Amino acid sequence: MNTTDYKQVALDAWASFSTRDPEKIKAALTTDADWFAPPFNQTAVGLGYTHHMTGPEMIADFIVNRFRRMYVDNVTIDVTGVFADGSTVIIEQTLTATLVNGRDFKNEYCFILEMSGHQIRRIREYMDTRKGHEMAFGDTPPGPLV
Repeated sequence: MNTTDYKQVALDAWASFSTRDPEKIKAALTTDADWFAPPFNQTAVGLGYTHHMTGPEMIADFIVNRFRRMYVDNVTIDVTGVFADGSTVIIEQTLTATLVNGRDFKNEYCFILEMSGHQIRRIREYMDTRKGHEMAFGDTPPGPLV
């Protein structure tokens, strides 16, 4: 595959996440897929969950079940950029939502996807963790929201 093909495959896989269909999500991932986010990011802290997910089952469970426990309403994900070098694809996006505690949330993200054929092998997630904590927790000490 060429770079353009990998970009499209990555976007198709990324789109499967919004279906919230666990089988489509798992099909977009290799059997040994990993998702790494910064330790102690607002989602991991707010959910009392890990920042490193391993395998299609765990990743699909996060997307289908856990994510919506914290980001409960008005969830929009706007892809703002897609870049590729060989089988590595970068997706920039903005997440806007209402959190379970009623606070408004809006943060920018960068995901680096390492592709293996037509599937995602590794996801590395980056965001402004300080901004995320301020929006999620305000002046209260960070801890589980749900």
